[in-house]
Amino acid sequence: MKTILTSLVLFFVCAISNAQITGDITVCAGYTYSYSANISGAATYNWSLPVSWYGLTGQGTSNINATCNVNDGWITVTGYAASGTVVGVETIQTQFGGGGASGWNVQPSSVSGCNGISFSLSVVPNGSGGGPGCPAGCGSGSFHPNIVYGIYDGVWPNGNYFGNADGFTTFILGGPGSPVGTVYIYLVDITNGVNPPQAIKIQGGCGGGVVNNTSNIAPLLPSLPVVTQTPMPACVGDTIQLFEISGLTNIGWGFTGGNDLNFISAQFSNPLIAVVSGNNPFTNVTGFDANGCMTYDPNIQVSISVCAAPNVQFSSSDTVFCDKQNINFNDLSSNGPTSWQWTFNGATPASSTIKNPQNIYYAANGSFVVTLIACNAAGCDTLTLSNFIVEYASPVASIYKSNDTLYASAAISYQWYETDSGLIAGATGLFFVPAQAGNYYCTIKDSVGCSGSSNTLAITTGIQNIIGNGQ
Repeated sequence: MKTILTSLVLFFVCAISNAQITGDITVCAGYTYSYSANISGAATYNWSLPVSWYGLTGQGTSNINATCNVNDGWITVTGYAASGTVVGVETIQTQFGGGGASGWNVQPSSVSGCNGISFSLSVVPNGSGGGPGCPAGCGSGSFHPNIVYGIYDGVWPNGNYFGNADGFTTFILGGPGSPVGTVYIYLVDITNGVNPPQAIKIQGGCGGGVVNNTSNIAPLLPSLPVVTQTPMPACVGDTIQLFEISGLTNIGWGFTGGNDLNFISAQFSNPLIAVVSGNNPFTNVTGFDANGCMTYDPNIQVSISVCAAPNVQFSSSDTVFCDKQNINFNDLSSNGPTSWQWTFNGATPASSTIKNPQNIYYAANGSFVVTLIACNAAGCDTLTLSNFIVEYASPVASIYKSNDTLYASAAISYQWYETDSGLIAGATGLFFVPAQAGNYYCTIKDSVGCSGSSNTLAITTGIQNIIGNGQ
């Protein structure tokens, strides 16, 4: 029955037109071919192609281009007059050539190594495909420029595109954008997109070449450092030993910082010998495992214990000063106190529970006691310092005039001023004789160093004025 129908179709075609389409008979998947027809009286042409061919351009005209894919077979064109009447049919039968079905392998078939190494994949022929019964070559078509060997992380049409298996596209093992696990390589047209369904898988050919299209990408997970501490826990001030025991080589410590650890041994020694110098001791360690992969632990925390009660010490921003001031206090206690109780006699505020109180205000003159109680899990210590804060009153300065001379109240040092011209150079004594009219005052300092400014006296006649009037 099939033979009879085929004969009828061919008879019908030949009855309409004995012409044939001009173009390649031998074709290969992924190649673009040109075909033309010349049907007498045809105003338009309707072309039909083997199933899965794509990219048809020129439909409606006598010349077309299309890309072969999946199937070979008949190409048919029907010519229509301007009235719509069929005026002819032309056909041509295509056949896959041996040049387009060669088998290939992905190289390397597996990638395994340390994170950070670079690699690429490529496709190489394996010699299969083609053979007897396959026409040679691929005709005069051109291989589509946007067809590549694409790398996907799933079986078609699933998975995501990662790049090309071209031997040039480089990936960083374990890095961002790098595939992991089994990847699949397909010959694809990425003109309209890199992922299906926009991407088109190219397949089909003569001879059935064997394709090995997978590669296994397996980053090696580095072994993490294992560090022991002796003694454990340690006290502040102890000498400790940190020992990496997993068998890493080329051990290095403290390359990206650390805290409260003073190294005694060399940075590349194992074990590391160090002194605990504070309450938050830590470091870091790097090395290479048995696979040669670098491994790293950024935070080797040293275990410490509270071994002794605090030894209280403290300081202040000032201890002896003149008149009202704000004073800052700082805890200098050793052995890691965790709580504080300050008492400030004669100040505002009169107490504090923070480590370093600020802006403690002394409003009155006198000598004042400061007490600090510092505690940790091992106990408490108290330090009371009498007369730790001494506040002196500023001296009361005054001046008076006797004849042509100004006198200041008794002090250790003096400096005379005129309100308009300012400091009077060399006028640093108990008395001062103004040379001209003006407004004068004096600043004095007492034995503590506190200073005070006097009242101002207006002098209307100076020595120079008197001399001038006499002339």
